[in-house]
Amino acid sequence: MIVNNDRSEAFVSGGSSAVTGTIAMNPEMFDLIIRGIYKNPALAAVREPLFNAVDAHTEAGAKDVPVEIHVPTSLESWYSVKDHGVGMSPECVEKTFMCLGESTKRSSNELVGAKGIGSKAPLAICDMIKVTSVFNGVKSVYTVFMDKGLPKVICNRRKETKEHNGVEVRFTVPEEHLFSTRRAVVHCLRYAEFPYTILNDETIIASVNEKRITPDFIYTNEDFPGWKMEIYAGATNSYESVVVMGQQPYKSEALSAHTGYPMMVCRIPIGDCNIDPGRENTIEGVNDGGFKERLEAFIDLSVKGRIAELDRELSSYSTLREVVDVIGKKGGFFYTIKGVDWITKKMAGMLTIYHPTICCDILYGHGLRKTRGTFYDARRIVAGIPLVLRDYEVKGSGSAVSRCNYLAEVIGTSVALSDISNVEFLEGYDKDYCEGFLLMAHDLPQRPKTRSSSSSSTYQPGYVVLELCDDGYFERRRLTKAEFKNIHHYILAEGGMSRGQTMFGSIPSIPWQPDVNYIRSNIGCKEGETLWIIPEGRSDWVGSDAVNCTNALLTLLDKDRYYNKISSISRNTFFRTRSRILKIFGYKVKDFDYNMKMQSRTFRPSYDVTPGFSLDAADKYMAHYCRMMLIVYNKIVDKYPLVGMICDSELFANEDKILQYKALVDASKDKQ
Repeated sequence: MIVNNDRSEAFVSGGSSAVTGTIAMNPEMFDLIIRGIYKNPALAAVREPLFNAVDAHTEAGAKDVPVEIHVPTSLESWYSVKDHGVGMSPECVEKTFMCLGESTKRSSNELVGAKGIGSKAPLAICDMIKVTSVFNGVKSVYTVFMDKGLPKVICNRRKETKEHNGVEVRFTVPEEHLFSTRRAVVHCLRYAEFPYTILNDETIIASVNEKRITPDFIYTNEDFPGWKMEIYAGATNSYESVVVMGQQPYKSEALSAHTGYPMMVCRIPIGDCNIDPGRENTIEGVNDGGFKERLEAFIDLSVKGRIAELDRELSSYSTLREVVDVIGKKGGFFYTIKGVDWITKKMAGMLTIYHPTICCDILYGHGLRKTRGTFYDARRIVAGIPLVLRDYEVKGSGSAVSRCNYLAEVIGTSVALSDISNVEFLEGYDKDYCEGFLLMAHDLPQRPKTRSSSSSSTYQPGYVVLELCDDGYFERRRLTKAEFKNIHHYILAEGGMSRGQTMFGSIPSIPWQPDVNYIRSNIGCKEGETLWIIPEGRSDWVGSDAVNCTNALLTLLDKDRYYNKISSISRNTFFRTRSRILKIFGYKVKDFDYNMKMQSRTFRPSYDVTPGFSLDAADKYMAHYCRMMLIVYNKIVDKYPLVGMICDSELFANEDKILQYKALVDASKDKQ
């Protein structure tokens, strides 16, 4: 990469000579440069050999040839990158690995490297690198190692070969850097466009593919040649926004500053910005060659381009309902935030007072208390709430309030009622376009009159209740007073059947989607019986043998949470590895696997009806059990030390091998 070095030249007068400054190569200085510039040393150790291999393929005109990568694992704890490029001569090896700041890549923007430091990056996490170079028919194997704080290189062997030119860099990853190194591989390959082959672990490929999501919008501009902005639809967060140059991601202050936006990836040609020595961040601001200004301008144009595209899409729909549906379906920043802005502008053109809100009351139906003096705006439109204009008013069941309450019950959502009595403010109102969202009170149907009875007949108008269906949701039903006698198991609610409250929270928040039969069987419901939610005021309509299931359900929920907490602790790595060792050595370990049936989003009341099954009790129980298990485990490790090494490395080793090792240790102790 051609480095943008806009540095001034000094002229010395008077015939005096100037002495050029130097840097002393000593252990302190080497450690400061190699280990001090990298905030993420594991990432640097992975990235630098990888992209040196990519540069080698570029130099050799072999961009279509895959780079071979070995990912470190618990069993094979080394990382290696092999290319089939130009190879390295002995002189090149010595200069590359022994000289800081030396680089042969500063004259071309086809190559990623330029700093002259990256080849030494693996020394930030390890003390030895194996370098195998095939150059013009000679295969040489070198060892780069640290000696008293300074790097040294030695040629171990050299022989003739018919292999293609190329270089392989390999080093062992310390255990403390194993997982961070694996994450670094995924990070480096996320934006890779070069071909590569993972030699030993296909799970890495799956992890990379999971990170590669399709952008929601792509923006280019002729004034920014080679630049491309990818904007994503809320699948990730803005802190992941990066500048990608040379297939490598770099953090950017300008992109990260847009915290309210979704993820944005700005791809630029090699050499269009400078980067810090650690190759982690773009340089923006001082001595950046105007990059920050260009990037901020490109971000602004990209966002405006995305908004313009959104405007065109939303304007293409023939009804407001279609607009609301697409906003709800696609979501993300631009649809939920800018989509609301679009609706606000659209409705302001139709309603002279709609700028941006209309004063109204919110009615919920079913006799629930209404919200007074609030505002109707685009966010309520997106929520599917219609606006009713009070152009009509009578008292009683035919009033606008009554009609709106009835409408709320029919459509299953709240309704906004404006106090505006005239309709002269309607300018560009399109009735067909706003169908279902802008209504006149006089057009709304009245609530149907219920049949009354003055006789002694048992007939009563149907009253709304909720039935727990097999899909886990409660479905609205109407039961007569006589039918209430057939209810055997129920839960009481107050405040109506739409947004009423139970001991488990509000009705909309308690769907039970797991095994419904599991719930029914644990609260005493026989096969074929139904669990109901009924109004508190109708509890005297049920039979004397009917059961209020509240306490039974609370107990069930508490038990499920208690046992699921225990089960989750038993599934962590510490417990699994230690318990496996104990089982191999003949100790009995409890099986805490528990398949929780009730979802955690099922609400709990504010008080605890079953204190014996609290989460604190589960934590204390497992803490005690783990302490006891650890005592036995430590005794095993004291006698059989290799067992501790196997367990701590999270290797579920072959049981037969462990038993063989045990027998060997026991036999040696018997001889002693």
